[in-house]
Amino acid sequence: MKSSPLQLKWVTYPSASFEAVEAFDGDQAAPLAATVDAVVSYDLEGLHTAFVTISDDESKPGPYKFSMLVVSQFAFDLDRAKETYRPSTTRNLPPVIAVNVSRILYAGAREMLSMMTARAPYQAAMLDSVLLEPGDVQIKSTVSAEQILETVFKATPEEMAAARDSVAARLATSSPPKKTRRKADA
Repeated sequence: MKSSPLQLKWVTYPSASFEAVEAFDGDQAAPLAATVDAVVSYDLEGLHTAFVTISDDESKPGPYKFSMLVVSQFAFDLDRAKETYRPSTTRNLPPVIAVNVSRILYAGAREMLSMMTARAPYQAAMLDSVLLEPGDVQIKSTVSAEQILETVFKATPEEMAAARDSVAARLATSSPPKKTRRKADA
């Protein structure tokens, strides 16, 4: 076993609540379906933050309605991250790190909800197992993606040029938005 390249600095639950559904008559032991919204914000100073919001999926009712916000500040060892995750290019590393931090927070939130509902009217709630993927996590920053790649992820000049070429190619092949005509007001 080796140490993770990701290091959580702190984790907090600024909001966590549940409510038992009185009229529930289904399987109390079934895992609860949830909606998950994950956002990771990268910072030039290395004070990266992850936000994971988890709430009951209203389309699949369960014995509890719940809502949780998990926030964490984290850091990572770039060399170990590259060695562990083996990205084909540096620009593939930010989403991999973001999704892995989000997965850790989701796992902790599952445990937190189970503890919160341990003495509730139905048995302790267990969230459904989900597989968060890189496309499920929104990545943000207060600076440009290029600055983050260059400063935080130490992208080489060649990788930066390839990233710019990739963006330019996507823009060149995308179709322009259609213009819509509006009727003149009478």
